[in-house]
Amino acid sequence: MEKELICMVCEKPFQTPVILPCTHHACLYCAETLISYSDVMGKATEENCEAEQNEGLGSGKVAMVSCPACEKKICIGNCDVYSFPKDKILEKLVNRSFGATSDILCQMCDGIPPNAGTISCEQCDITYCETCCRTYHPRRGPLASHMLVSPSSLGKARQDVMKCSHHREENISMYCVKCKTTVCYLCVDRGKHRKHDVKALGEMFKEQKVELTGNLKHLCEKEKELQSFIGKLNEKRVDIQENGLDFEASVVAQCDSLIRFIEGKKVELLQVVTTEINKKIKNLNNQIKDCEGKAYEAKGLTEYTMEVLREVDPSSFLLVSNSVSQRVLTSQRDWYKDFTMEPSTSSDINLTLDLTGIHEALQDMNFYELKAPPAPEFLPDQCSVLDDKMILTWRPVKHGNPQGFVVEIDDGSGGNFTEVYSGNKTRCTVSGLQFDSTYRARVRAYSSAGESQSSDVVYLGTPDVACFTFDPETAPSGVVLTHENDTVSCNCSENRVVLGNIGFSKGIHYWEITIDKYTSNPDPAFGVARADTEKNTILGKDTKAWSMYADASRSWFRHNNAHFQRHLGGIETGAVVGVLLDVNSFSLTFFLNDEERGSIQLPSSDEMFYPAVSLNRNVQLSLQSGLRPPDCSTA
Repeated sequence: MEKELICMVCEKPFQTPVILPCTHHACLYCAETLISYSDVMGKATEENCEAEQNEGLGSGKVAMVSCPACEKKICIGNCDVYSFPKDKILEKLVNRSFGATSDILCQMCDGIPPNAGTISCEQCDITYCETCCRTYHPRRGPLASHMLVSPSSLGKARQDVMKCSHHREENISMYCVKCKTTVCYLCVDRGKHRKHDVKALGEMFKEQKVELTGNLKHLCEKEKELQSFIGKLNEKRVDIQENGLDFEASVVAQCDSLIRFIEGKKVELLQVVTTEINKKIKNLNNQIKDCEGKAYEAKGLTEYTMEVLREVDPSSFLLVSNSVSQRVLTSQRDWYKDFTMEPSTSSDINLTLDLTGIHEALQDMNFYELKAPPAPEFLPDQCSVLDDKMILTWRPVKHGNPQGFVVEIDDGSGGNFTEVYSGNKTRCTVSGLQFDSTYRARVRAYSSAGESQSSDVVYLGTPDVACFTFDPETAPSGVVLTHENDTVSCNCSENRVVLGNIGFSKGIHYWEITIDKYTSNPDPAFGVARADTEKNTILGKDTKAWSMYADASRSWFRHNNAHFQRHLGGIETGAVVGVLLDVNSFSLTFFLNDEERGSIQLPSSDEMFYPAVSLNRNVQLSLQSGLRPPDCSTA
């Protein structure tokens, strides 16, 4: 509440708080700084001046107050800040919270801050310093009878009696309803509140306390709702932090895995390089070995030949010279036959490591999409069935971030699932269910990253028997529904068809209609119909309705305007007509006062059959649904 106790102008605790015309507060002296002046016919008319405040103003300058909170400029005419209501309650709260100020300031000083107040007038409700008291409140003339007291004494008196801001000698005694402010009798008698609607303070005190209490209750509910939302936001913040830590750990683990993979790949590549180097060196070693063998042979032949050339005996020389010459020529001729004078391998490592694509992939490595959310979970204690409606409630799993949900249910007989809801809510209602059935429901979440798996299936059963009423939404004009839509009458002379608010496509259902009023021998009809049957005629006249209609002496079955199975014995006030619909075998059986009147075979179809009646102004009918089907064999 501390914010409510601080002035928006001086940003200090309020001192003599007044209520501005826009309902915000300011210190009395701060309010003076908010006043400016504008032309009545010029700028003032463009600044949201209120009409009643401009009444009676001529041309010239008028005062306007600018609120720093709402930034509105409001015309106050010829009034000043001393005409603004003083908020005594707020002043008490400020004094209680921050302690009463040691100095009560003069309310008439022009300087800011004003001098300390030393004298207060009980009649004027104004505090003066010595100088201002001599100037504005001399003790002579009409002011001689005023009671001057110390400011602290006046403060105590102010708590008991509040003076009118326009007639400072008069006590506040009434409340102006139009202007929504307290006034004295002079304001009402000849002031600007003349001819306004006024009420006693006590009466308005009670009314506004009740109104404010109600508004406070709603505000407290909103504040409680906001606090709950803040709690959820805090939980969300914790979830984000936890998710962030988990995700950071996941990123570190994946990057570490990538680094380990690269390290392993580096070892593999270095092994390939080492193998290639060893292969080249081995080839060169073999070539060197071959060359060294050849050189050794050539050196031996060379040394032997040189020894032969040193021989001086002609006969000895000629004996071997021919063979030696032949060996030298053969060695020269076969010199390049066994090897070449080129290295058997190059010194280059003929391997290329192309990392262009890898660098691009690493450069592009980023978070492109989130993982699909986990499957949500149903809240079983918040899932229920009421008549033919199913209410499903679920919640997303913690650490999930779904954008929406898809709900599916089966047909109540273990069939395939069908989508019945898609959206971002966590609650949905499914209508049009069949009675005496067990439905399976499941929900899945989705986001931009994909869909989750379906949740665990929840099983919900519908009631064994159907409880329904007449449907006001589809009833034609002239039909009157009462007793919570269980009783129907009509103000038309022509027949009107009224349907039930629930349709059936499976199961066995029984209901009864009691004749509350029956005059002038009309022909009310009872049976079933499609939703789009003709409603401004007797039931059974078209192809979309099947009925039994009766008068005071007989009854007939009717469909497609054909009459058949006439039975003697009619209806009267108090008679009870029973209708048994067996959708499983597509038959419609009628009873009158517990006696069976026969059956109609219905067409096989997946369309809904709705309970229906037709009547005019001479008939009133009451419906009783949710009954156990009778045993036709003993009826």
